[in-house]
Amino acid sequence: MPNVSDILEKKGTEVQCIDPGQSVVNAARQLRGAGIGALVVTEGGNGEDPGKVIGIISERDIIAGIAGHGEAILDKPVVELMSSAVASCTREENITIAMDRMVEGKFRHLPVIEDDELKGIVSISDVVRLRINDLIDIIKA
Repeated sequence: MPNVSDILEKKGTEVQCIDPGQSVVNAARQLRGAGIGALVVTEGGNGEDPGKVIGIISERDIIAGIAGHGEAILDKPVVELMSSAVASCTREENITIAMDRMVEGKFRHLPVIEDDELKGIVSISDVVRLRINDLIDIIKA
């Protein structure tokens, strides 16, 4: 069974991050610009090191924020909408375990963290894509 590292080898390890003090509207713009569904919220980083992971903010969080608080939430800092209880995985974790964690938690993104360092991120679509490719390989064999 493949590991999370198999996904990262194909997609890369770049992760879009945002500072907790940035506005929610900036987060929405960054999500749209990168064509992704979630940003890892980090603090204390620099150009090479993204810093400590303190949360994650997704499109769903932003929509829920607007629905609950109106458009004024867009000017608030990301820290007010982010999920601070971040589920994560390691590169050596089995894909099935990571997928189960995402399904059970009802979230679509799982940061890859080892020794308090952000090593990548996997999405449910990454996992599904890998599983489909594995099935195609089995059928072709």
